[in-house]
Amino acid sequence: LNTGGGATNIYITNPGLNQWNHIVLTYDGTNITAYLNGTSVGTNPTSGSISNTNTVYIGNWSTQEGFDGLIDELGIRDEALTAPEITALYNSGVALDARTNSGNYSSTDNLKGYWKMEDGSGTTLTDLSGYGNNGTITGASWSMGKTSSSYSNTAKVIDNTAPTMTITATDGINAVTDGSTTIAAT
Repeated sequence: LNTGGGATNIYITNPGLNQWNHIVLTYDGTNITAYLNGTSVGTNPTSGSISNTNTVYIGNWSTQEGFDGLIDELGIRDEALTAPEITALYNSGVALDARTNSGNYSSTDNLKGYWKMEDGSGTTLTDLSGYGNNGTITGASWSMGKTSSSYSNTAKVIDNTAPTMTITATDGINAVTDGSTTIAAT
């Protein structure tokens, strides 16, 4: 993780080969914490804000190294998940739709990128967060496992309607105290 305070490494040892592992990294502005299969496995202090205008690589560092494995799902949020939320995502038993709050998971509004990796063909990786951060598949192949049947592979719809406010006031120095002012917001 690279923040304004510099790069911080956190290592996840022995995730278990040839089996599915749930890995989560959180950053709360003070610490980066790694979770493996719902359990915290390490924390490193760091500081600074995360800002990235560069390309984000999934399963790769730049274009130099490859990831020898399968990746099923990736979500990026603008706020750290809580330990109960991570446990809910790991223990759900079926695919928990990260676009919808459910049980102890309540961070759907913080979801800024969400890739289920269920497109199945082509070179586009569809972002389901609703923000349109679609990716490009390069040097990888699709491996179809069990498709999530508990929800669709359709992007979340985000309401970008600006709030409205109406302020009505009469002339005069006592407009507020004499009840001549109306404020309504939606």
